[in-house]
Amino acid sequence: MTNYKEQYKEDIRLYGSIVTRYRNLKENDIMGAYNLMKDSHIVSERWSVIREEYRKLLRRGEKSEEKDRLEDMYRFLKEVHTDARMIWKQGKEDSRNNREDI
Repeated sequence: MTNYKEQYKEDIRLYGSIVTRYRNLKENDIMGAYNLMKDSHIVSERWSVIREEYRKLLRRGEKSEEKDRLEDMYRFLKEVHTDARMIWKQGKEDSRNNREDI
């Protein structure tokens, strides 16, 4: 069995893109947060499927580091989704409140 990095190159590229966008996300970037929220949710679902496929192909104890890494990647994407959703929601509320103040 090849490792997941060889088999899922496009998925790894998408994961890397999300990591970069999350690293560069600013509190006032409402649209960036919204897009990151959506993308991280979709990609986390894909990594959940990859993790499941990978675990089915391996025996107990085999390549446990890679299994752990896939789990970490999945959890990270879920955290990005939650953080981005909070930034988007707060920015949306702030924008709405600013319009009401005018």
